[in-house]
Amino acid sequence: MNDFGKLLFKRINPENPDSWIGESILIKMKPGTNMDFEEKLMRRLSIISNNFTLEMRSLEAMRERSFDKYSSIVYIFAFISLFLVINVSLGLFGVLWYNINYRKSEIGIRRSFGSTARSIYSQIVGETMVISTFSLILGSFIVFQLYVFLRNWLRPDIFYASYIISVLVIYLITAICAFYPSKLAADIEPAEALHDE
Repeated sequence: MNDFGKLLFKRINPENPDSWIGESILIKMKPGTNMDFEEKLMRRLSIISNNFTLEMRSLEAMRERSFDKYSSIVYIFAFISLFLVINVSLGLFGVLWYNINYRKSEIGIRRSFGSTARSIYSQIVGETMVISTFSLILGSFIVFQLYVFLRNWLRPDIFYASYIISVLVIYLITAICAFYPSKLAADIEPAEALHDE
């Protein structure tokens, strides 16, 4: 007899719990089976197995219980991730605001030489996107090295989908954070910027 046969026809010793099949038995019932059948089955099983604690639950109840157990972990990690994203966004917004105030004279000189508000706006957003791209290249190198260690536990389609979504979210957050400071930079009048200098 091969190993598969040994696995299929394993002898169960009632005195030895290690030889038992498992702690749960899943029974598929015909649609429309009423509660009387469950009561009869419980009575018969309790007669056969005196030493067991029997409990009957529907598959829907088991699924809901399992979902509640694992969804709380997902909610905790989602909350932590959202908190970190908000902190990073505020930090990026502050850095851009400081950078624009620091470069006010440069922006004023560009405006006095005829640059439009749109070109100033495009320059600030473009610079921010270029810096984000360099950061993403470095971060992607680290993430793909990490995937080499986690590929036994993580499906490739989930990894690549989450990677693409993460990159898009990073670009979106960068664009949102750059929007208001670059709009302020575009609204700077040359006389005002040079007067401050």
